[in-house]
Amino acid sequence: MLLDRKAPINEEVIKDAAGNGHIKIVRLLLDAKVPIGELAIEWVALRGHIGIVRFLLDSKAPINIRALQWAVRYGHIEMVRLLLDRKAPVDKWAITVSAENKHTEIVKLLREYGAPE
Repeated sequence: MLLDRKAPINEEVIKDAAGNGHIKIVRLLLDAKVPIGELAIEWVALRGHIGIVRFLLDSKAPINIRALQWAVRYGHIEMVRLLLDRKAPVDKWAITVSAENKHTEIVKLLREYGAPE
């Protein structure tokens, strides 16, 4: 395996494994101290893999505003709730896109968490 051969592995590998739902590979990479970049959470939020996002967040993965934006855009309400609970940054765009896509429950949730109008 690449890890056994000390092959250079970067945060892109975790992003791809996580985004494609491969939690066992993500765990293996984290055990090997492969760094988690911001893109990992974004990619997984886009894909809706809430269990992997929870695992990455528990592993101290950084959250940026785009992770919430992807979850909002695709209507992943449980993902939105998780990201908000974990203090993901919120912007006006999130409310606008939720409303445009008729994600009324997400709009209400964002308002509950103090999203700007």
